[in-house]
Amino acid sequence: MKPYANQQCSGESGGVGYLFNVVSGECISLVSINQFNQSNTINTSSSLKVNVFGLIGLFEFYDNSDCTSDPNQFSDAFKHNQCYQLPPLLSVDFGQQPNQDDVYFMISFLDNPNLITPILNQEYGLKKIQYDSTTSDNCQGSDFQFAQLISNNFTITNSNNNQIDTFYCNNMQPTLKNCINNTPCSFTPLSINCNNGIIQTC
Repeated sequence: MKPYANQQCSGESGGVGYLFNVVSGECISLVSINQFNQSNTINTSSSLKVNVFGLIGLFEFYDNSDCTSDPNQFSDAFKHNQCYQLPPLLSVDFGQQPNQDDVYFMISFLDNPNLITPILNQEYGLKKIQYDSTTSDNCQGSDFQFAQLISNNFTITNSNNNQIDTFYCNNMQPTLKNCINNTPCSFTPLSINCNNGIIQTC
């Protein structure tokens, strides 16, 4: 899921993108880490199934961690190489924060694993990779479930309190710059080595 800032998915890519690396129909528990409250709070209250039918991907979101409830209203189907607005449950913190109206993505289905490595090896403002914590305790290897890729210097603006959050890479350290009104900005490192199947880096 390659991100863009316009509904034509044209120009330079930027925003919140994803790589999913699972068998069609496999349940993914969405491990959310609240980047904005500076406490690295872990939340596993939602889950996702991705089913691929030819050039169509069905994304089913669930309001529990194991895909056993009925799919919620954000579930939808997306066609290969088409442009869509990013669903709220795929925002930076999986819906915990308001989703930006101007974040879009183009979805592509990759059938060659060799195409994944160059994407992961790029530098991002935040690169969050999730492994199945029940089978992997070292967060290593190519069997990750998905990666959330936030482009360098991606900014989220909250007009309710004049808050501006910027994700950027600082000496290979993912960092959140938080500015509210005229107060001095704060800078929070977001690196995680391996916690609950999650690593965060640039």
